[in-house]
Amino acid sequence: MTSQIVPSSNFPHVPRVQNGDLLTKIDTILKQFAENAKNANGLELIETAKNLLVQAESLSVDLSKIAELSENIGLLLWEINDLEGAKEHFQKVLNLLDSKVGSEYIDRLANAYNNLGSIFEKEGNFASAKQHHDKSLFLFRAHYGENDPKMAVCYNSLGVLDQHQNNLDGAHHNYELALYNLGLGNIIDSPLHQTIYSNLGVLYEEKEDLKTASEYYKKALVIEARLFGLEDSQVIQKLIRLGPMLQKIGSTGDAKECYEMALKRLTTKEDLDDKISLLTCYKGLASTCFSLGEFPEAKTNYLKVKEVSLLTSNNNLKIEATRMIAECEKRIADPDSYPRPPAKLPQCSVKVKYISKSDPQNCIII
Repeated sequence: MTSQIVPSSNFPHVPRVQNGDLLTKIDTILKQFAENAKNANGLELIETAKNLLVQAESLSVDLSKIAELSENIGLLLWEINDLEGAKEHFQKVLNLLDSKVGSEYIDRLANAYNNLGSIFEKEGNFASAKQHHDKSLFLFRAHYGENDPKMAVCYNSLGVLDQHQNNLDGAHHNYELALYNLGLGNIIDSPLHQTIYSNLGVLYEEKEDLKTASEYYKKALVIEARLFGLEDSQVIQKLIRLGPMLQKIGSTGDAKECYEMALKRLTTKEDLDDKISLLTCYKGLASTCFSLGEFPEAKTNYLKVKEVSLLTSNNNLKIEATRMIAECEKRIADPDSYPRPPAKLPQCSVKVKYISKSDPQNCIII
């Protein structure tokens, strides 16, 4: 089910304008797309842009400008998960430019093919997805040569397609090609790098190679934290996801720090309503502290687990937390019978820095 678009009648009327004025308005709204694409007024931006698009088509405005506007509408519709609407506007780009020649059209045409392929992949139409991704790659190659940084997005898309069809070797090959092509342009730590590293993390998790998976997830996290800051909700969720994986491979100290970093930001959010995330953090922090022999801290966090489990009506977790509180108290009362584990525990080979957007000098190493 796709997101519903608010009826256009709810938005200010865009008066009809002459060609020159229209181009100015289109340029203005394209700038708004670049600056405010993810803001709360995104739906209003879409409807205003749609009205301008209708006018541009009726006045025979330059095709490249119409295609750019349609592409941006499609991308924002994709952001709000209106895949049908996005598909319609990406297809409009193809209809406008597919018979055209010239370097000014290549990138937008190739990207439209790639974006349509990704939508077909999400719909489970893998044959059409492959056809569109291959067409995108063909267009880039025909214009830029065998390898170019612009092709990285195509290889990433092909990797996702292979991965969803359980062709993990093919997916890995395509992700490596994506990274190679990005390297040709000396591009580092881009949003596409973050996506590829995350995909490789998922791939190795599917292979049950958690150590390698965690290394790729860390690489993705450091880029995402630089781009959006540690306070970003997606960064917090990835920290929470990384914690259990690090616990499984014996990197208990690293796992503890992931939970602490996520918990610090969850508990400072005034509008916190995701009790599941909070519960996962307290539970993970409690178990890592227990494994490290830090029983008073473990007890404190198990008490938090019990408290939040009551709010989520998770009776089984409440019972387990009560049992572990008793275990902690037993060890606190008789520390000589329960010695702490060795101070140095196995750690992951990859160390990364998470840089806070609000405080760029604040580097946290895990």
